[in-house]
Amino acid sequence: MIQTNPSYVHGDDFTIGEYFKGMIRNKRFLYTSMWNWWKKTTLYISAPLGIASVLIFAALLYQELGLREEADWALVVSCSLLPFICFLPIIWIITYYQSVVSPKQTTRKIEDFISRYIPDADNVNRHSITNYTLTRGGIKFEVGYTILPEIDSKERIKGHYEYFFIVLYYKPQPDYEFQWMDEDGCMKDEFREEWDAYCRDKESCKHLFLANDKMYAMFKRKELSAPHEVTDSLNQLQYLLRKLHCFSLYANPTWEEKIINWLRSIDLPTPTDITAIYIGLFESESSSYMLYLIGARHYDENDDDWACVEDFVPKQKYADIYEESIEKAEWEEIQHAVIKVISQYAEKRAEDASSLFYHKIVTVGFDGGDLTRVR
Repeated sequence: MIQTNPSYVHGDDFTIGEYFKGMIRNKRFLYTSMWNWWKKTTLYISAPLGIASVLIFAALLYQELGLREEADWALVVSCSLLPFICFLPIIWIITYYQSVVSPKQTTRKIEDFISRYIPDADNVNRHSITNYTLTRGGIKFEVGYTILPEIDSKERIKGHYEYFFIVLYYKPQPDYEFQWMDEDGCMKDEFREEWDAYCRDKESCKHLFLANDKMYAMFKRKELSAPHEVTDSLNQLQYLLRKLHCFSLYANPTWEEKIINWLRSIDLPTPTDITAIYIGLFESESSSYMLYLIGARHYDENDDDWACVEDFVPKQKYADIYEESIEKAEWEEIQHAVIKVISQYAEKRAEDASSLFYHKIVTVGFDGGDLTRVR
């Protein structure tokens, strides 16, 4: 997937250090509920605001005691609270927009772009807030949204603009691999020259770009006009794929594969006192189906409340399994399908001492519903 700006990460399990590191790197945080957004934002932002309040309190108290025998405590305390009074509401508004409003706006922009400018798209799937895949003419493309700076001739930033991109990942056919690529997998000059010779002075190629593993088109959102501008670029990408004797690489994982990939990424030994694993399923604020995993020291088959105790949490607690096909299914069908995938995986790994599932009780279910024991 192309890295976009802004990029979104799930912030439910972030420590305060990870939270501020993400802010510095211009990450935007997604939360599974409004309560989690408010709790994390208030708790972590209160730390620097609290430090500022203590410094103001100490400075005012020192000044007050230097000027008079008795301090004006009302003044000292009220001024010390100014960082919270002035900044916390502003931070709530900004982070609410970034975590709740902006993701929905971005998703709407991409879906509107696809429906208007790529009307013949099939199998449209969302993989993240900013990245989608679709099929056109039997070829898979990645479609996304990003914000990029525009730099003038003096290398000064003129402004930031919204762009849509369409990416076609490729690889030369075996008979042409050594002709187009060097031993490090980088394109040779001959490949670039062939591309440039074809695209030169063609209006339909003005949005096209070439990289080592991808051909792509970029469109500034405010300059988009007629739909043919996008479809002409797509037609040229598909033609160039054939002309340069390449084939499409893009693999679009199914939601089942997403679950397996997630389980593999967290399949590491747990503390020895963890006896049961709960894999929860819920629909998030962005209307995406999510999975999460926790471990517990105690299991009670007669009381599902044991699954509310998080004695163990993997580093990647959550997995987004959004897919258009699963969105149209009933929740019972989704639960049954998820149970089947997890049951098969857990059974294979149950006797491996290096596995998360080694000799563990494993249950699956929708939050607030009945749990199904799969092992």
